[in-house]
Amino acid sequence: MTFNDPIVLDTLADVCTQLGFRRTKVYELIAAGLFPPPIKPHGSRTSRWQRSESQAIAAAIAAEASEAELQLLVRVLLRRRKESMPKLVPEGVTA
Repeated sequence: MTFNDPIVLDTLADVCTQLGFRRTKVYELIAAGLFPPPIKPHGSRTSRWQRSESQAIAAAIAAEASEAELQLLVRVLLRRRKESMPKLVPEGVTA
């Protein structure tokens, strides 16, 4: 992603469609550190996921990445998110 690339935020329904998973599976992956947690835009109650992050995870899953590799990828994605959008990283989430 470059500076001029738009940041696209998807709903949980969009993420489920992209990954082919149900809602509960997405949240199980988040709890296990295998998928990035949602972004809460402007402190709202709605959850959104950055499309580029979801696509990176989907590609890693398709490539049969191990759990350790997925966890590393999530940490890298969260670090990038924090650097590019520090106010959008949920409280208590470390990269």
